[in-house]
Amino acid sequence: ISEREYTMLFHFSGDHEVPGAGGTRILAKDEALMNKIAIAYQIEHIFSKQYISEAGVTGFSNVQNAMTAFASGKQETILNLLKEAANTYGIPLMDNLCADPMGDIQGLYKPFAANNKLLSAGYIEGTVFYHSTADVDLDMLCEEGFARALRSYQHILEKTQKIDIKHLNPAQFDEEHLFTSLYFACLYSEF
Repeated sequence: ISEREYTMLFHFSGDHEVPGAGGTRILAKDEALMNKIAIAYQIEHIFSKQYISEAGVTGFSNVQNAMTAFASGKQETILNLLKEAANTYGIPLMDNLCADPMGDIQGLYKPFAANNKLLSAGYIEGTVFYHSTADVDLDMLCEEGFARALRSYQHILEKTQKIDIKHLNPAQFDEEHLFTSLYFACLYSEF
């Protein structure tokens, strides 16, 4: 730990589907702390079994859903880390890449934290049962996928310690996206 240039802060959010509320909102308002954070990695929705529905035949497979990788402004350095980890640990990865924050870390960005300069990165997946008890009730959790995802994030965090993230561009978005729109603010902010 003493040899690490960066410190890792793990934030467990209880405000899912309501970014900018609860613990994420408290964290986002702590400007002194937020100014010390360089990258927010999203570790959520990463290990569900693939659900297949074809011509009336439905069921779960024995493989993990494909992930979507995202990084602020599609930062090449960070995306390369995500791709390297996915290839090393067998994470199924879609060929599309996103530039916007995904998942619970949305609460660390506009409209909830207007002055945020954080980079965001991670993997995320979506399923037909998104955010329901089906994850447990239907035995959707892929234990092997979970193990691979954890190894992948460990790889990413270790590699992050060895790159100069101070010189990466801050989180900038070429155009307004859903999470900074007035529509999103009306849905999730306290008006």
